[in-house]
Amino acid sequence: MTSSGSESGTGDGARPAPSDAAETHARDPLNASPPQVQPPVSAPPPRDEPPAGKSRPRDEAQQRHDRMHRAWVWWVALAIALVALLVGTVLARLDMVGMPETVVEATSDAVVFQPATIVDIVELARPRFGLSEDLRVFDGIRLDPPLHTDTLLRAFGVVRPSGRPDSVLLIQRFQVTAACQVGIERMLDRLIRIDIRSDGSASGQDAGEPCMVSAEALLGNAARFDAAVRQEIDVTIAPATPASLEVRPLEPLRLRRFAVSRLGFMTSESGSPESAIRGAVVRLPDYGIDSDTVFLGDRLTLGELEGELTEVDIGSAIRTLFKGRASDPVIGDRRLKPSMLRQLVHWEPFTIIIAVTVTLISMLMAIFQVALRS
Repeated sequence: MTSSGSESGTGDGARPAPSDAAETHARDPLNASPPQVQPPVSAPPPRDEPPAGKSRPRDEAQQRHDRMHRAWVWWVALAIALVALLVGTVLARLDMVGMPETVVEATSDAVVFQPATIVDIVELARPRFGLSEDLRVFDGIRLDPPLHTDTLLRAFGVVRPSGRPDSVLLIQRFQVTAACQVGIERMLDRLIRIDIRSDGSASGQDAGEPCMVSAEALLGNAARFDAAVRQEIDVTIAPATPASLEVRPLEPLRLRRFAVSRLGFMTSESGSPESAIRGAVVRLPDYGIDSDTVFLGDRLTLGELEGELTEVDIGSAIRTLFKGRASDPVIGDRRLKPSMLRQLVHWEPFTIIIAVTVTLISMLMAIFQVALRS
């Protein structure tokens, strides 16, 4: 029995022998001491986590730093926006630098211009190819009916020489200097009035070059045109004594391409200056003003000019086309001269400058954010 028990205890499937304390406890459970129990291996003590709802001191400092960083970014952005708004407001109230490109198309009963240099109105009226409508070689402005010689000479304060014919058949030269203002007004039945006034404020007048008129006319009998005699007129127009002449050209006059320093559309038909405009369009193509309308009777002033009258067509009405630069275009009381802000907006390099500026500001803001976070 004993051998079999030991064999079973040492077999492959036998349980391990219990310890002495365990056996004693099994024999006498009342007097035996309890078996020794090995304490379990304890886990590492938990970290000292802060109570719920509270942050660590380091996290609170980081949050304060982030809030301060965001506040700085917002203040810098607000400062940039305010500076841009202030600069834009100031530029919007300032006139542009220089004279804007200006195009004027006007229909009126009168036009007043001041040439930039000496001009010959007869030469300006020369038709294309030098041929009149009846294919006659253009040799001057023919009058129909002829003008009385005394009317022409008295207009310029010249005494008629004895023996001169009574009729002016042809005006072959009519030169005016840059100190003269020339007014052309359409009357009735092809009759036009030409007024020559001295402009005391003109640059030529200030330089000692007064308003002067030099004209040449053919006097004679229409039936014997080949026997006509020449009459020359060279006079100085004083500011207090303008010259006025009414003529009736045989054909409509078209004055082409001559430089002017002033241009207006005024008449004194009622005894006081008033607008002679029937209608006009003013364009400032470089600044987005494609069509600004001038209505019947509106007053249009342009200030100092740099440009030319492309055409002055004197027919049933006077059609005028000006292309150039005007220092101060005004319709009534409304100024058309662009502001400095509008000038910059329509200045092509300004777009590139703004793009580069925005890029630089974005880069600086990014660098600023990195610097604050560090």
